[in-house]
Amino acid sequence: MTVGNPYRGDDGVGPYIFAKLSEALPGADLVASDGEVSGLIAAFQGCDELLLVDAVDAEGAGLRPGSVVCLDADDPALADVGLRASTHAMGVSEAIALARSLGSLPDRFTVIAIAGARFNQEMGLSADVMTAADRLVVELTGWYGNA
Repeated sequence: MTVGNPYRGDDGVGPYIFAKLSEALPGADLVASDGEVSGLIAAFQGCDELLLVDAVDAEGAGLRPGSVVCLDADDPALADVGLRASTHAMGVSEAIALARSLGSLPDRFTVIAIAGARFNQEMGLSADVMTAADRLVVELTGWYGNA
């Protein structure tokens, strides 16, 4: 699952990765989300395993732009990464917390956060985020091919 908005700079990393993986893995079960909480929770239900890719604010998370952090959804450090809230003030972190309280989290749930620097109202990823996204697509394609 990828989360993001292609019209908000580096927040578009999720849709970018979704498009690349859709081309590379036509048989994979991929889901794209804009980060709306009820849609996220609905997507979590019925999954045994879920990998979620989203952008985080590099400065707010204390990371360099283009850094990639992988965490289990049950890891308390997930709250410190700073997954961006949607325009509705709730986002991935809140959806995970709510799904946890409802007993709706997948058994295996990994969050991959890519640190971005630009979240303004324009399309296109910064160079550091594009490089990280392309590396991640290669890694995920290889992983899926070996799964």
